[in-house]
Amino acid sequence: MLPLCEQLLSAKRHLNEQVEQIANLDCLRLNLGVSAYLQDSAIAKVLSQFNQAYPQVDLHIYQRRDEQLLNWQQQPSLDLAICFYRDAFPSQFTVEPLCEIPVVAVCSRTHQLASATSTTLQQVLSHTWITVLSSTNTELWDPDTVQRQIAVEHHSLAIELCLRGVGVFVGQQQQLNPYIETGELVVLAHNDAIANEQLGLIYSKQTTISPAQQALINLCKAEFRNKPH
Repeated sequence: MLPLCEQLLSAKRHLNEQVEQIANLDCLRLNLGVSAYLQDSAIAKVLSQFNQAYPQVDLHIYQRRDEQLLNWQQQPSLDLAICFYRDAFPSQFTVEPLCEIPVVAVCSRTHQLASATSTTLQQVLSHTWITVLSSTNTELWDPDTVQRQIAVEHHSLAIELCLRGVGVFVGQQQQLNPYIETGELVVLAHNDAIANEQLGLIYSKQTTISPAQQALINLCKAEFRNKPH
């Protein structure tokens, strides 16, 4: 009987420890929105660090266009979003700036725009654009300016289509630099072909931040603030 009692006591202590850990976490799942234009490797680094510190917390990652994250009306609600927010964002959210990230408009070296020494905005917009797919109930920024577009689910497919000369693509400069350096992709000859976009953390003002959520926020700040991307 004594060994059995010891086993029962050990199991009870283990259960108590698990309950205490869960209570300290204050949540078992975090829903994270991530800009579809953000480099996967940077996000993967943050998430792996978080998983090591909080292995009990499930992470559900939603990679979407920035305007969709800023106007999220789906279920489940997002606990935190990392996205480019420009000048406007919903007033019910807290926005913490992280850094500015260069984005660049490119086309294939075989594309008609690749040989142009200068272009107007109208000329650029007259060509097919490759974009990351948005949900049907979310309006795109300036939806009337792009005459033709191919919208895809994944960033990697957008780059592949651009490499094959299908159209113009705007993406994070660091991610596109390897193709630019080899000459496979060409930066458009336009004054606004390279621009800086503001990356930020966005979360609701109306909910209490859990310890796990705060830890994820801190990891994002450590990764993106004051670092070149």
